Amino acid sequence: MGEKGIYGKYRQAQITVPIIIGIIIVVIVALALLANQLRQAGTLAGFLQQENTDTAAVRAFVEACIRTETQGAVRVMAAQGGFIFLTREVVDVHGVGVPLVLKGELNLIPSRREMSDQLAIYLSEQIKDCADFSSFSERGLNISAKELSPTATISDEKVVMDVRWPIEVRKGETLQRLERFIHEEALALGAMHGVAVQIIKDTVEHPDVVDLTALSEFPFNVSVGPFNRTVLVYAISEKQSQNPLLFQFAVALQEQFPPRFESPDRFMLTDGEAFFQDLKATDPNGGEEGVDLIFTDDTTRFDILPDGKLVFVSEITGEFNATITLSDPTSLSFSKKIAFEVREG
Repeated sequence: MGEKGIYGKYRQAQITVPIIIGIIIVVIVALALLANQLRQAGTLAGFLQQENTDTAAVRAFVEACIRTETQGAVRVMAAQGGFIFLTREVVDVHGVGVPLVLKGELNLIPSRREMSDQLAIYLSEQIKDCADFSSFSERGLNISAKELSPTATISDEKVVMDVRWPIEVRKGETLQRLERFIHEEALALGAMHGVAVQIIKDTVEHPDVVDLTALSEFPFNVSVGPFNRTVLVYAISEKQSQNPLLFQFAVALQEQFPPRFESPDRFMLTDGEAFFQDLKATDPNGGEEGVDLIFTDDTTRFDILPDGKLVFVSEITGEFNATITLSDPTSLSFSKKIAFEVREG
């Protein structure tokens, strides 16, 4: 029994040795292949080395450019209503071109995707101009950079720049590569854009009303003021921020014209006889008599009906004047002073 036990252990050792030898051979072959690849791309020592101090300095330099240019670009985009490149009609507000993103019912505000694309296009040039690597030559570094490809993502509370930029950093026999830089800015550009979209939607649905109560319920400071008779400028800013982001846009409302009615300047009446006149209103905004368009008067001698019908019997001779006014729901109105002469029957 004892010999069998020893024989069994020996048999296990016989099986294990070839396996170990096979593993060693595989490792040697793999290392040889890796070493050959590394020799083609640079020295083995340089590749096995972790990112060194020189390369870290290059990375920090590029990241600082991305951070600075992103912060500036986002603030420009917000101040210009979601545009880096102004492709809309603008109004000048203290030297800043604020785009008209609503004209009548035509919604011209950019989508979040359009904003992201503009940001990426703009920053592709700005980052490249900012990252001047010439100063690194004094440290003995030879830096070569390929095509820069940034992607911008705008969410409610932050802007993320994902910059793919292959950069090679050589110093002597050492080669390092940098490929990707990611930077986040905690700026609520997306949330402000969402508020602007909602304001525009509300304006289209209710073009005659600015609901200040609704504006106060947004999680931002929202102000609105007239630029001229038909253009309103909105400003959205962060609350409780030392350097708040400011999102501005303008809406151009359809110019409203007052309704009108036609009437003679003077009416001749006979004492004791009924007088009837139906005044017809016209409204460029499509209002309906007696519903949207209301007639009123300023005299005690008669009462005109809201739809413009005037019926009364005068029992007092002589002449009197009455001003008849036609008003629409936006408080635009037209008035005319009319003379009434009552003669004896």
